[in-house]
Amino acid sequence: SGTLSASSDFIVGSNVYRICVVSSGVTGAISLSSLRDNSVPTVSVTPASGSYGTVQNVTANCGDSGGAGCSKISYTTNRSTPSLNSSCEIINGTLYTTQISTPDSSLTTIKLKACDHAGNSSIVYTHNYTVDSILPSIFINSILPGTLI
Repeated sequence: SGTLSASSDFIVGSNVYRICVVSSGVTGAISLSSLRDNSVPTVSVTPASGSYGTVQNVTANCGDSGGAGCSKISYTTNRSTPSLNSSCEIINGTLYTTQISTPDSSLTTIKLKACDHAGNSSIVYTHNYTVDSILPSIFINSILPGTLI
């Protein structure tokens, strides 16, 4: 009898434990499966940071190599830092559910942070988008004689 500790009694990855109980001559057993995930999730975006001539719709993708799977992505566009607690509840930011649009004629900074189902949080990822769809105008003030246009 005793308590199992995730950090000392479970290996990283899949674990199966068989629990046996004997009481007054009656025996019972059950097998339990668990997954220990110590890996932090990652966040990638499409398109990448950069300067664009049209409004961009940024898609975020979460990856988790530890096996628990991604739970949530929190993001901000006001330069504040997104944050989640150990239960993956958003403390600061907005829950990512759809593409993030970058407005025209502006610089947009998108910061993202992910959490997996094991409670592991990623680092904060920062991406900058400059959008300027206004084409420059060229005015010719004078033409020198003999110049070809």
